[in-house]
Amino acid sequence: MRYWSRTDVQRTVAEAGLDDLTIHADGFFSQNPQISDLDLLSVSGKLVVLTSHVGCQAASIAPFLARIADSWFVEAHRPAESGK
Repeated sequence: MRYWSRTDVQRTVAEAGLDDLTIHADGFFSQNPQISDLDLLSVSGKLVVLTSHVGCQAASIAPFLARIADSWFVEAHRPAESGK
């Protein structure tokens, strides 16, 4: 697993020729927690997943919260070509 700083992500996206970067929270207190796994987890595991889910929902409303997330997903786009 790699841990990238926000600056590293921004630089890598720019070097790839992409723009319109958005960093979204994907997990708090864990890596890639899944609501669909709740039936497989202990009570404490369920609490972590549910707390993470609430954190991601909060970060979708208040994007600055993504800065403290334990995992992110990155959205970026190819620049629009002029004349098309």
